[in-house]
Amino acid sequence: MLAAVFSAVRECAGSLPAGCVVEGLAAASMGEAGTVVDAECRALRPLIAWYDTRGAGWADWWEREVGAERIYELTGQTLDPNLGAQKLLWVREHEPELFR
Repeated sequence: MLAAVFSAVRECAGSLPAGCVVEGLAAASMGEAGTVVDAECRALRPLIAWYDTRGAGWADWWEREVGAERIYELTGQTLDPNLGAQKLLWVREHEPELFR
């Protein structure tokens, strides 16, 4: 994955006009997405997209066990079923062999 990022940056930089100086680089994302990888960073399951709400029950758990205000203090995020922590807990519950 990182090799693809480097390749894309090289391709973009190579298409710039002569003498152009890049002073910054930014990356952005619509939301959290991720997958479980092995020690060689190979995906072990399909990506769980940012809009996937399978972690909704875990958001309720965080609310009960930690509290929405404390979660916001720690992360700067409101409790939402789309957050990565909920997705990871879903993987732990439903695909424990991958979680290990």
